Parts: sequence; C-alpha cells; structure tokens
Amino acid sequence: TSAFAASIAVDPASTKQKIVGFGGASAYYQSWVTAMQPDLKKDFFDTAFTGLNLSLLRLGNWKQEDTTSVADDIAIAKAGKERLGNHLKIEMSSWSAPGRLKPSGSVNGNDGSSKKDKTLKPSSTDPYGKFVYSEFAHWWKTSYQAYADMGIAPDYISFQNEPDMFASYEETLFEPSETSQKAGYAQALNAVSDAFKTLPNAPKIIGPEPLGIGYNSFQKYMADLDDSKRLHL
Repeated sequence: TSAFAASIAVDPASTKQKIVGFGGASAYYQSWVTAMQPDLKKDFFDTAFTGLNLSLLRLGNWKQEDTTSVADDIAIAKAGKERLGNHLKIEMSSWSAPGRLKPSGSVNGNDGSSKKDKTLKPSSTDPYGKFVYSEFAHWWKTSYQAYADMGIAPDYISFQNEPDMFASYEETLFEPSETSQKAGYAQALNAVSDAFKTLPNAPKIIGPEPLGIGYNSFQKYMADLDDSKRLHL
C-alpha cells in the first residue's frame, strides 16, 4: 500500500497500564557467569547492568531444599544492585515445586508416567483444596526468606513459570482451577497469598504466566482467580 500522512494526538494526562521496567533473566547457566575471570566478569556486569541500565532482573527460585546452593544467583543479583541500586527490581519465578511435593518425586517433567505425576501431590486435609497447596505455599515463603537472608529480597514473585507447559526439565503443572488430576493455579494463589501476608514488606504477586498469550491462555487462568486476591497481582 502507499504511504500517507497521518495525525496522532497524544494526551500525557491520559495514562493506561503502568510499565514497571525492562530487563532480562538470570534463569539458567548462572555458574557460567560467576566462573569468569575477575576482569571479564566485571566487564560483563558493567555491560549487562550499567550499560543496559536494566530495571528488572528475573531470577529462578531454585532453593527446592535447604541444602540447595543459590550462591551464583545471589552474586549476579548483588552485582546488579551494586551498579543500579534500587533502580533495579528483582522478580522471582519458580520452575518447579520441590520433588517431595510432587507424585513423581522429581522436579523434572520427564519423570513420572502421567500428568498426575507432574503436579502437586493430592491431599485430603488441605484447607485450600485437594492438593498440598499449604505445603507449597510454606515452601515458597521459606525459600523467599532464604534469598532475603542472603541479601536479595525479590520485589515481585510468580509462583509458577508456564503452569500449562509440559517440559523435560523443571516443571509443575497447574490447571486454571483444580481438577481431579491436576492442582489449580487459583487455589495455589490463595495459599501463597495468605502465606506471604504474614511477612513484613511482602513482595507483590504478579499474574499468571502461561506459555504464550494466544488461544486465550492468560484469560483462562485469570478468569478463575479470586477477585479479592487481584489486589496482590
């Protein structure tokens, strides 16, 4: 088509969704960065943080057990904070619940014979539903506190990365609301939100992050959430 002139009117006083910032993720291969020689590592951090002036850094919540080391994540996050201070916000996502909370006993999605093995364990006593939501929320709270005790308290959390994606690596599946076979994102949100209410300066819980934004995936998850919890999103 032919180009044509157009007029655009912008009203700065009419604002819509607020953009918190732009950034990148340190979700895998953190040890590659921390293993660099000191001069090269400094140049890398200067470029990645000062040079790009990132405003968001996404970390994975890898502290599935007390013995899990997250020293590499802490080193990267601290390097960013040293250069950017409070301009840099931290967002933390979990790729999997601990293996002890899943029927497969493993964080990896390729372990287990059916989709029932790749979600949370069932429970007949949990107050939030038919799966171990309370234990999952307690794990999230204590792992968050472990990061905070090491000097990095995330500003935002997402308690499950891509809850609808089958993966051979770390994963835990959640339906928008629980079914007979899979735990529900809505029920897990209620449990996690309640657990974090007891913390001073608790992080904000961001909305669900299913695989992609097509096929109404995000809308399906949002539709089943408790409206009273949306204040925390």
